[in-house]
Amino acid sequence: MRCLLFCFFTVTCLFTTAQNNFQSYRFSNALSDALKEGKLIWLQYESATCNQCNEVADKGMQDALDKMGTVFILLKISTSHPDRAQIEKLYNLSQNFGSLFIDANKNLVHSYKKSTTRTDDYLKLIDVALSRAGENLQVNELEKEYANGNRAPGFLELLLQKKKLLSLETALLLDEYAGLLPADSLQSTYTLKFLAAFAPLLDSKADAALRKNQNLFNRAWYSLPKEERSLINSQIIYRSMQKAIREKNEKYALRVGYFAQSTHMPNYEAGSKSYESNMLHFYKETGDTAKYFARALAYYDRFFMGANLDSVARFDSINKAKLLREAIANDTRPKVPGMPVQHSIAMSPRIQMFTRELNNGAWDFYLLTKNPYLLAIATTWAKTSVDYFSTPEAWNTYAHLLYGQKQTKEAIAAQQKSVNMKKQRGFNT
Repeated sequence: MRCLLFCFFTVTCLFTTAQNNFQSYRFSNALSDALKEGKLIWLQYESATCNQCNEVADKGMQDALDKMGTVFILLKISTSHPDRAQIEKLYNLSQNFGSLFIDANKNLVHSYKKSTTRTDDYLKLIDVALSRAGENLQVNELEKEYANGNRAPGFLELLLQKKKLLSLETALLLDEYAGLLPADSLQSTYTLKFLAAFAPLLDSKADAALRKNQNLFNRAWYSLPKEERSLINSQIIYRSMQKAIREKNEKYALRVGYFAQSTHMPNYEAGSKSYESNMLHFYKETGDTAKYFARALAYYDRFFMGANLDSVARFDSINKAKLLREAIANDTRPKVPGMPVQHSIAMSPRIQMFTRELNNGAWDFYLLTKNPYLLAIATTWAKTSVDYFSTPEAWNTYAHLLYGQKQTKEAIAAQQKSVNMKKQRGFNT
């Protein structure tokens, strides 16, 4: 009896402690707990392709778990979680990862689709999510009014803005809004900029209304800041390609690819790369491996294998110096004689992008084929990726490919490098 009591006490303690950590239980149970405890769900949706992204999130959240656990039901959706497909469909998460904040009625309150090692960033999300929960109540009331037949353009604008704020799907509502607009409204740059801000799907009703008059569209479009235009185009490309993938519509995928290419003009090389990258994504996600392998061989050979390391490093150095000059020029802090001033900049070195792209291609080949010829090519990509910029992920891919080709000694040496780098960075090996 004493033994049974001890076992029960131990299990209870373990369970209680676990409430301050992310659980992997069913989504339906998390919803029930959220309703009973009056909490939101903090759902950590792990990346299927970027282990480092998941590790970064775990590291960043570690010191915030106690505070998070008092306010949220903590749920982790790994790649093997039984509800992963349901979550992906509910919240349109294909190819995404990060944190979702969900209420007990399954409503998405807020999302943070990235990861960071900065604990403070996760702590700030608590305040943002709680304030957005109040916004979500407003959306629910607006949805009821919409269901009761309110289709006034001003009302639809308000509903669209609230749904966008909460990262909710707006495509169908935006098409309905565009279809209800009187003709003279589409002569207004305000209306066109409003439509553009929602990144309408290519060839949708909203997209057709936006681009109906090319001169008016250009006037509205180029009045937006360059960074905003770039973000809108990226969203249009991503959402439209997701539609092509869902419908397995190659013709529409080609349309998206050509649009992506056009956003880089007159830079022909960048446009071609964007087109090929998008088509590769389509063929991979729709399982057309024959077309995927054929295009991948040409893509990685053309855009990455022939790169001059010295020129790439020089580009990164020039870019870094430029960003630092801008940071200094824009610094409005008062200068104190004798006191040094530190400046920080954020940049993504081009050399790291080369490594990441080659590593992703090599890993895809490792997962998708047993063909010795293709695996040998993928191995050269993996080796080049670690030559460009050494990362634990790149060494891990290289090790797997070597091992698959029975080069055991070299594979173990490469894997050891991956493990050592992970340990040095404080990540789980």
